[in-house]
Amino acid sequence: MISVCKATSSDLNFILALIADAKDYMQRQGFLQWTPFYPMEEDFARDIELQRGYILLSSKTPAGYAALSFEPEPCYDELDGEWLSKLPYAVIHRLAVKEEFRGTGAALQLILGLELICKMKGTLSLRTDTHRDNLPMQGLLKKAGFTRCGTVVYPEIPTGDKSRVAFEKLLSEGCSCG
Repeated sequence: MISVCKATSSDLNFILALIADAKDYMQRQGFLQWTPFYPMEEDFARDIELQRGYILLSSKTPAGYAALSFEPEPCYDELDGEWLSKLPYAVIHRLAVKEEFRGTGAALQLILGLELICKMKGTLSLRTDTHRDNLPMQGLLKKAGFTRCGTVVYPEIPTGDKSRVAFEKLLSEGCSCG
């Protein structure tokens, strides 16, 4: 059984190991979206403190992590392109699944769980962004029904490519929790 629940401080070691593995995976794939300086333990501790960190559980085993923020992302105001809507939106950040769950549909289940949280809060737009070379994530977003909307730039990224491909998905008002 797959479920999504709020992360707690007891999940921090799992999250840090998961992200270290994801950084290594990205580097092996030939791109550097996450650096030694981001994301770091402080980012996840803050996610947990602000109750925006979520754990994907597969039969009660932690399998993935994502942050879901209902705060506007400042760089999204400067999109080079066009968003699908001007609706209030939530943002997915720092999504990763454990290596043994890659390719099993677990990441899609995590996104669907985050969508359900958005719907329950009345937020009908979900946005995210990823590195232009992160083809696995772009494929996942396409499979999840997201639309590529343009490019955003994170000026605070210290080195390397500061631009990210931005996506949005409009969520239906109905909740099919069947």
